[in-house]
Amino acid sequence: MRSSDLLTRLSAGGAARVKLAGTVIGKKEINARNGNRLAFVQMSDAGGSYEVTFFQEVLSTARELLDSGQPLLLSADVGFKDDVMRITAQSIQALPEAVAQAAAGLKITINDAAAIAGLKAAIEKEKRGRGRIGIVVDLGADREVEVALPGHYQITASTRLSMQSLPGVTAVQEI
Repeated sequence: MRSSDLLTRLSAGGAARVKLAGTVIGKKEINARNGNRLAFVQMSDAGGSYEVTFFQEVLSTARELLDSGQPLLLSADVGFKDDVMRITAQSIQALPEAVAQAAAGLKITINDAAAIAGLKAAIEKEKRGRGRIGIVVDLGADREVEVALPGHYQITASTRLSMQSLPGVTAVQEI
């Protein structure tokens, strides 16, 4: 969900748990009255910028990610307090990691046997994930053979890009 869609999703006084992707553009940590640390984090996405409150429990596990400069996926509670929308972080993870966990797998189509060596090297780097990979060999004349590779692989955006750039690979699709 984009930050600009939050107001249309919530009616005044409503609340919801949402997922937001964005990049940190600013952060201010303070001590709360009870002595716990909290942070007000400004984030930006395609819909604009927004502020997220991180209480100590989430902040302690998220601090490194908040300083990483990479895109993040945030699970947050959104609600209104005194007619002001408040976003409170519940969990956070690197967006590429979230995508890798969500991807079921890839279907890679090749039309040249020379692509197999490059695919093998690229696929071996992606072991220890949850995704599946299938290789489709285009034999021409509307004939093809599909082979499901054994094991599970980490499927990331960079995985897809590296597979697409290999000679002999004609298509890479998420499955």
